[in-house]
Amino acid sequence: MRQVYIENLLNFPRIRILEAELIKLLSIHDYEAYLKVVSKLVENVILTPIGTKDNGKYPSYYSKFTINKPDTKYFVKDTVRGFYPQLNFSYYYNRINEFKKDLSYIRRLSDFLYLRREELGISVSINERSYQIFGDEKFLREQGMKLLNTKLKYSMENLNTYRSREPYFGYVNNIKPKNYILIIENLDTWYTAKKLFLENKGLKIFGLSFNILIYGEGNKIINSMEFIDETPYGDKINDIYYWGDIDNEGFVIFLELVRKYPQYRILLLTDAYFEMLNYVKDIGVLKSSKEEQRKIKDIPKLGFNEALEEKIKEILVNEKMVPQEILNYKVLKNLSLNYKG
Repeated sequence: MRQVYIENLLNFPRIRILEAELIKLLSIHDYEAYLKVVSKLVENVILTPIGTKDNGKYPSYYSKFTINKPDTKYFVKDTVRGFYPQLNFSYYYNRINEFKKDLSYIRRLSDFLYLRREELGISVSINERSYQIFGDEKFLREQGMKLLNTKLKYSMENLNTYRSREPYFGYVNNIKPKNYILIIENLDTWYTAKKLFLENKGLKIFGLSFNILIYGEGNKIINSMEFIDETPYGDKINDIYYWGDIDNEGFVIFLELVRKYPQYRILLLTDAYFEMLNYVKDIGVLKSSKEEQRKIKDIPKLGFNEALEEKIKEILVNEKMVPQEILNYKVLKNLSLNYKG
């Protein structure tokens, strides 16, 4: 008996099911094969026939059944006893498999709301809040909204996030005889840096003062950098710094920029990566990087010191990643306040 049949039946929204619904749920359209599977489900008391064999087919069989679901309501209630009280779990009472699948995320959310709720007082981007709570910067955008709004009846608005809009290629405070540029790989971190940029008329961080921010947008920066000469600061560039995720792809992008634009001095913002690693407690629990990522071949060319290089190498070799969003608005603001310039 395939486990998927049982799981689909237990997740069916009613306890009564008709033959046509059962055929669709099991995805078995050959009648003889259907009878074998359903007979086995009846034998194992997963299904109980209702009435007589009246489906009008040969050989005749039952057209209605009761799904014998275990009483999952009390299992859910017992499991979530002591969880954050404003989370509503009634959605899961008849969806035990879905509950088990979501439980680790629910537990993280509950723990955050109990232990770190005061951090919701500061608005941060969706990806930053997602990493802060779930250890996955994409979770809220991809799955978390349904988890909160639909399943737990806990509005996303309670998490005090803002949605990043698509930015222009660059953002300039004022053009100087020599300009310092920071390229940021990801949208949410670019948006956060821009927020600090506007608050302070430039971004002052890690002993550097940037007056131009550029959104890298992943690989797009490799070609879009060609247009930098057409900007008002094209011939007035001092240094260009690059900052992205700690993963193979981010470092490959940086090295391609260095190779393609030798006329500029392009450096990694190494202090940012050092700070990112400060927030990593255990490499083993880091999110895995995408399988299709290009692998970096020459780590020493990145310019990290020996100790930092070893830590980063361990992450890359194990195909893990640390997203930029680990340094959220609050963290970057504190680093900016400690600027020495």
